[in-house]
Amino acid sequence: MKKLFKKIGRSQGVLFSLVQSSAIAAVVLLAVSHVSCKMTETGISVSEGDYTTPVLESYSLTGEKTMRLVFSKKITLENLNLTPEVEIDSVSYDSQENSICFADVTFSSGLEIGREYSLFGDVIDESGNSLTFCIPFSGYNAEIPVLEITEIRQMYKGESKGDGKFYCEYVELCAKSAGNLSGLELFSVSDGEEKKFVLPSVRVSEGDIVVVHLRSKGEGCISELDDDLNLSYALGSASGVRDLWDENEDARLNDTADVVVLRNSADGTLLDVVPYAKAGTENWKNESFSSVLEDAVRQNLWSPDSSIGAAVNADGITATKSLLKIKDGHSAECWQVSATNGGTPGTL
Repeated sequence: MKKLFKKIGRSQGVLFSLVQSSAIAAVVLLAVSHVSCKMTETGISVSEGDYTTPVLESYSLTGEKTMRLVFSKKITLENLNLTPEVEIDSVSYDSQENSICFADVTFSSGLEIGREYSLFGDVIDESGNSLTFCIPFSGYNAEIPVLEITEIRQMYKGESKGDGKFYCEYVELCAKSAGNLSGLELFSVSDGEEKKFVLPSVRVSEGDIVVVHLRSKGEGCISELDDDLNLSYALGSASGVRDLWDENEDARLNDTADVVVLRNSADGTLLDVVPYAKAGTENWKNESFSSVLEDAVRQNLWSPDSSIGAAVNADGITATKSLLKIKDGHSAECWQVSATNGGTPGTL
């Protein structure tokens, strides 16, 4: 009996529980169950046994040379290969009482940060049920920089009378240390996981400014992936600042209340979190907002608490006025609405 499965690699309740590499798009699985049966006087008799195929529950990079796969039952891996070709050094297993099985794969050498790889092979359980899988992912990023959200424009304004000017949503980041952006994710709780922007493999130095434009409209929306930081010329671009553009053309960020999240996809670590809300907004839309903020409060990324009353006051925000971080810290008092039209992308 054969059945084809296609399973998306990330799952998190509302936001996050089992995190995979940022570039993982999907897992293609081919499952085969071995059924024992025999003919009897009354027909076909199926013998007792386990005929359920093992399920790949999750997978994640745990280091430059290591990867963990979690299966629904005790299994062994066979015909394991990685492309581009890197030798598999070892595979170890750990089965838990709840039947979950961890398979830890070690590669012979460290994988290149941000490079696209595919791991494929066969899974066989103790009853002979088998599963074939292929997992695409990006090389582990061991050089995560310290990053801070320093500006947010959550409102959008389209062109007026064909002037070609689009005021698109963006989030500005400041690098507090050197590192690589590969696998970092930027999203808002209102938009949800499926609309997140995954940052590319780009090195930054301490003090560098990165502006992530969450919508591309009009000409000049060019992502600056190399050393030339003057390629982008769309409205909101800044000279000497790294502009990254999401190919999305739809709305991003909620105008009234939202939580902007910067996260490392490899292990789910929050890097920075900023909530905002207009006065008079009594509650977060659902529990996912407070859930993310509770994690942020525990990690000293927001204070004093996860209530909407502790969010940055977004009154006065327009499509040409943004939220600016005016001092160090992780609380509403560190933010204000920009005093002049146009926002200040790339300017601290």
